[in-house]
Amino acid sequence: MPFRGRRRQSALRGLSLAATFCLAAGSSGISGALFATPAQADPLPTAAGLSINSANLTVEVSADFPQALSYTETSSAKHLSGARTLASSITINGTDQPVKVSSQKADAQTVNYLITPNNLAGVSLDAQLRVEGMTLTFKISKIKDTAENRVNNLQIKNQDLVTVSSQEPGATVASAVVSVDRAVSGDTITNLSSTTALDPTAKRSMLAIAATDQLAAGFETNSLYDSGNTIGPSDQGKFWRQALADGTGADGKPAVKMAVSSGAWLYRSAGSDQTEELPWSKVVISGDANADGKVDWQDGAIAYRSIESKPAGGDDVKNRVVTHIPFNFASQATHPFLRTLDDVKHIALATDGLGQMALEKGYTSEGHDSANSDFGGNFNERAGGLTDFNAMLSGGSAYGATFGVHINNTEAYPEANSFSNDFVDPTKKGWNWLDQSFYIDQQRDILSGSQQQRIDQLRSEAGPNLTMAYVDVYYESGWKSYRLQKGLKDAGFSVASEFATAMPANNTWSHWANDEKHGGSNNIKAGTQILRFVDNSQRDIWNPDPLLGTSHIVEWEGWTNQNDYNAFLKNIWGNNLPVKFLQQQQITSWKSRSVDLTGGLKVTGTSLADRVISQQGVPVLKGSNYLLPWSAAPVSFGSGAVNDTTQNKLYHYSADGGTSTWQLTPQFATASSLQIYKLTDYGRELIGSVPVVNGSVTLTAEANQAYVLVADASVTTVPADPSYGAGSKVKDPGFNSAGLKDWNATGGAAVERTAQGLLVAKLGQGSSAISQTLGSLDPGSYSIGAWVEIEPTTLTVTPAGGAPISVTVDQSGAENFVASDEKRGTYFQRLRVLVDIANAGAPQLSISAPAGEAAVRIDDVRVVKANKVPTTGILSENFENTDQGWLPFIKGDAGGQTDPRTHIAKLNAPYTQKGWNGKTTSDVLDDTYSLHSHEENQGLVYRTSNYTLPLQAGRQYRVSFDYQASLANQYTWVSGYDSGKNPVQTASTAIPVATDTTRWSQTLSAGSCGPAWVGLQRTGSSGGAEFSMDNLLVEDLGPSAETPACASLSLTSGQDVIEQGQTNTFSASFSSSEAQSIAGLSVALDLPAGWTASAATPATAATLPAGGSLETQWKVQVPADADGDYTIKAKASYQTTVDPIGSRSATTETAVYTLPKPPTKDTYASDMQWIGTPSNGWGPVEKDQANGEQAQGDGPPLKLGGVTYPKGLGAHAASSIRYYVGSQCSAFTAVIGIDDFQKLKGQAVFSVLGDGNSLYTSPVMKGGAAAQTITVPLNGAKYVDLKVAISGANNGNAWSDWANAKFLCSAPVAPITLQPTLSVPTDSLQPGSAFTVRVDQLKSGSTAKAELHSDPIDLGSVQANNDGVASFQVTLAQDAPLGNHQIVVTGTDKNGLAATGTVDAQIKAANPNPGTGSNPGTGSNPGTDPGTGSAGGNSSGGGANGSGANGTYVNGSGGSFGNGAGMDAKTGSNSASSLAETGFSGLVLPLGIGLMLLLIGAAAIIVRRHRHS
Repeated sequence: MPFRGRRRQSALRGLSLAATFCLAAGSSGISGALFATPAQADPLPTAAGLSINSANLTVEVSADFPQALSYTETSSAKHLSGARTLASSITINGTDQPVKVSSQKADAQTVNYLITPNNLAGVSLDAQLRVEGMTLTFKISKIKDTAENRVNNLQIKNQDLVTVSSQEPGATVASAVVSVDRAVSGDTITNLSSTTALDPTAKRSMLAIAATDQLAAGFETNSLYDSGNTIGPSDQGKFWRQALADGTGADGKPAVKMAVSSGAWLYRSAGSDQTEELPWSKVVISGDANADGKVDWQDGAIAYRSIESKPAGGDDVKNRVVTHIPFNFASQATHPFLRTLDDVKHIALATDGLGQMALEKGYTSEGHDSANSDFGGNFNERAGGLTDFNAMLSGGSAYGATFGVHINNTEAYPEANSFSNDFVDPTKKGWNWLDQSFYIDQQRDILSGSQQQRIDQLRSEAGPNLTMAYVDVYYESGWKSYRLQKGLKDAGFSVASEFATAMPANNTWSHWANDEKHGGSNNIKAGTQILRFVDNSQRDIWNPDPLLGTSHIVEWEGWTNQNDYNAFLKNIWGNNLPVKFLQQQQITSWKSRSVDLTGGLKVTGTSLADRVISQQGVPVLKGSNYLLPWSAAPVSFGSGAVNDTTQNKLYHYSADGGTSTWQLTPQFATASSLQIYKLTDYGRELIGSVPVVNGSVTLTAEANQAYVLVADASVTTVPADPSYGAGSKVKDPGFNSAGLKDWNATGGAAVERTAQGLLVAKLGQGSSAISQTLGSLDPGSYSIGAWVEIEPTTLTVTPAGGAPISVTVDQSGAENFVASDEKRGTYFQRLRVLVDIANAGAPQLSISAPAGEAAVRIDDVRVVKANKVPTTGILSENFENTDQGWLPFIKGDAGGQTDPRTHIAKLNAPYTQKGWNGKTTSDVLDDTYSLHSHEENQGLVYRTSNYTLPLQAGRQYRVSFDYQASLANQYTWVSGYDSGKNPVQTASTAIPVATDTTRWSQTLSAGSCGPAWVGLQRTGSSGGAEFSMDNLLVEDLGPSAETPACASLSLTSGQDVIEQGQTNTFSASFSSSEAQSIAGLSVALDLPAGWTASAATPATAATLPAGGSLETQWKVQVPADADGDYTIKAKASYQTTVDPIGSRSATTETAVYTLPKPPTKDTYASDMQWIGTPSNGWGPVEKDQANGEQAQGDGPPLKLGGVTYPKGLGAHAASSIRYYVGSQCSAFTAVIGIDDFQKLKGQAVFSVLGDGNSLYTSPVMKGGAAAQTITVPLNGAKYVDLKVAISGANNGNAWSDWANAKFLCSAPVAPITLQPTLSVPTDSLQPGSAFTVRVDQLKSGSTAKAELHSDPIDLGSVQANNDGVASFQVTLAQDAPLGNHQIVVTGTDKNGLAATGTVDAQIKAANPNPGTGSNPGTGSNPGTDPGTGSAGGNSSGGGANGSGANGTYVNGSGGSFGNGAGMDAKTGSNSASSLAETGFSGLVLPLGIGLMLLLIGAAAIIVRRHRHS
């Protein structure tokens, strides 16, 4: 499953902080226009008595407007300027409103103001300025308005809380926004000087600090914008600043000033009658706060912390050393809550109690991405439900662990309790994996109170140790984001999110920032020194830093397929602990190669490899080695948590190992010795005692091994007895304790640590067992099971006072493909028995194996209350009370080791059922639950195993179930057997469409080849393929009359689609698993009517050895009128050669579909069928929406240049989409570009290909650049490929839109009539003549053919050049027939259509006495009598000696240029042929000698011109 986190090369990969200055349509927010340079005014006079002061600060304020004019620090008398321009208006609802102001000094610290807009009747504002300590607070304490004149938002654009000028030494304004592009800093530090560029409009930021060399100022505000306002994202509009002219300085140069004001305040959101918090802003003044001898922005940043609206739960961040993600998905419940509690304890022992944040992804419904808009009231029952959830919370607190949950307030799934037509917009699709989600109507959710009710429900149901809410894929900003943050904060939750840009006021942990494989370098972490200076210890969202580092998460509990516990630990020791050590203190000074922090900490160096961390002058970290002081007190989390920070233990770690000597900090330097413990899976392991010599210790460490040192052995952190399995009825169910101490082990059974660091029980090679008396069980039915690998194993449960109940498996033949399971890639599967407990008591559990070399491994024993399903056969399942997984089915190889798209769906009528929002089938068929597959991956979706459905060899069974299927031939019901560790499929039957509940029934015989199984396979690739199953029944029909084949047969098509009227290829693959050779093998196809097939390679074999195979290539001729979906079947028949001798057969079938009929009218590309499955760089290609994330249908609307397009394709580089248009479309049109969702991110190159030839290639299209409208002639192409190529090294954010993509096919294209031409006159041909036939308007690269008709004589074939021209070099045979003919040219025209053209030609007999001269005949008077001359001339051309009654005849042959025949003609011509390719024929001309010479010269010139043309 892709990251959702997963997801999300995602869905927020392109969130930009680029500033745009207009409101969203329909918003009543602050005006889009930024304020221009205000008119200059003289410094404001101070009215008598309007000076307010605290013991530390005096502030001069205006009597005429709530503005501070100056600040003076009492102790130093240093000064900082406030406003230097008189404000006289307030912007209300986007309009500047002149105001009247009256003021009154309330006390020494306070001035109150009444502000009345001149033009808004009934509107007034009560305001106040008050100084306390070093802080001045401005607030509006009351807003009075009327129904006619509502105050929705307001801003004091030039309130100018502080002003600094280039006339003041050290004048600086530092500002920051959240930039998640690693190459782009979010910081702007403006050192004011005479050369500082003036700002035509104001600039904005999330944080601002002003300073001179005298004082510095930090600012805070509750500025808020309405959602949809482009100023609001990532709180970038909280503060406004503008560089303005400030007269002339003392040096005669222009002066520049800059003031800082609050951004706008939202009082009512558009469409809301609810009011928000009244506006306020604060200024805190500071001198040299870090005592470095100067005042700069860093002093203002230190002071700012005292007024900062800190992120909720920010104080917990420094103690979240270990963040991990227990992952439950798709009903699998691979991490039940009580198992997670044991994992927390296990981690606590391995880390000596370092603080943990366990983020539960999948705590609701069927797990992750199932009903996660239900914050409460829908806890994952298969994982243990609310009772076990709270047991996990409370139990984890003793081990320094707190917990978070993954919620979604962007999308909702139809099975969620919160889902309704009002809750979501059914037309807006979101993430699509287990189900199609829909975007929540967040405004209605807020205003209706639903959002807060769901938050409050979670708070009331979950224990207090649930301290964090991780908000998935949250894109909103402004008011919607604020209300969600406020609701969570008020409920006592800290906030985390997928993206570092989301909810920046309170975001304490970003998944993409901590897991760097997501997002790409241009959308991952917050790159800002200023924000990190302030909040380094309050958030984990930061870019890597060579001195401070950054926190990472490396998982092992199944999230994104991760299962390496060793890598998980290495990240803690090698990365996170040093980061968290520094986060224990606040930054006070940050230079390029050093950082100073409170608590005497200092970091120096240039990289993580050479950095040194010192405490009180003592180095505690050198590169990748450290001896870090830490508190041994157990850590607690949440509101009001107080932690003892006394450093009384040390963590030692060396990446490379070896011996090192460390000076100790004063807390430890006086000890005589230190006890050193190696940290193991079982906690501390005493290594010995090391002496303290002159305040130092010398330590020897193993590489990547952590140790703890204490001066007092009684100083501990973790409880001595972890009580694994508490609340589960099983002691140590995961075998985390050393030596199987809670189990009775025999025959050499022991705990094994796998290569990934996971702990399992392993039985000995002799007869071996583990057993335990379980906790007391009340009467009822229970599922008691364990995960077991390899053969043979027996699980036995003996109820108190009852008979043993057991299940035995002989082998593990089913691979574990569940990505959320640490055991993926092994052959661990769950083995269980259903036990009825008649009398309360403690049953005995035993897991045993006889002697053998095959290892038997066991893990995760579990006891769950269950309900047996009554059956008339050997098994019935209605999925109403499945305890874990999809039993009796387990995940197959569809998609490989990945998160499936199948789960046990819950009824939530009408939304999960047929008829709602266009659904053609129901998810749930009967009662409350059904097993539902949604657009599953191709392959074996699920199957039974000998663990879940033992089928005895030699017996026949009937398998039946209810089902609905939305499309035909997308799924098949298959059966087979396990051969070793490879499943063999022996039969496959396509499942037809069934939009009403239909009963499926099929028989199978279990053979002796291996454990038999049945299951569901996805064979098709069409979108919207749904399949639901319910009421499974398996019946034993008795002994089988047939012996199944120990063989497999598969059939695949050699092309994506079947082309009508053509020969298509299929491949049949037969493989024998018989123990001995077989005979008489024959493979045959069963085809639809009218189809024919021939085997291109052998389809038979007289014999085939054991384990042999036969591959047969088939040529299948498909009728031209075939149309639609078809099923092709194959059958292999053979004879066995050893007992039991007999006939065997294996069958299979595959679904295919034919090429779609080409469009006959203009058709949008998104309304046409793709040929095959398009490739795409991120998730699937989308129709009529932008690219989105990893699931089909989860993209936002297509939007380019602010225009939303209802039709089109959403792709991501690199992408390729193929269409079949059958030469019937003249052109393709589209608007192309990078979707607006990505703002300035992303770039790609678009191209259109016709039959593999390039028809169009775009320039590099970049995010934020103008879209391009293209019209591409298709030149008769049958196939059209739309491609998007990667441009540049970084492929992130390349959401490539083919908006309004359309094929222009309004009328069938008629073939072009070709127009061939000859290089000689058409009536001048003779036997033996050489000439050229030229034809154009052909398709480039196509082959044209020429024939002489009427009795066809082949004149040859020629390939058209790039210009579509073919030239035939023709020489007529000497026996070419005389008379009138046609030369016929056939080929493919430029539109790809078959085309024909003709040219008339006359072949005449040759003159028997041709002239031989070389001078062309010339003349101007045609002769009238037959010529008789035959003498040859002397030059190239025709002879000149013919005589006639009225003229001279020129009968010659064309010298070296050809053999033109002399012409006996009554008439002559005044020109000579200049076509050297065919020779020259002189014509009859009367002339004199002089004239002849002149004309001969002219003829020569003509020849030369021809040679140079």
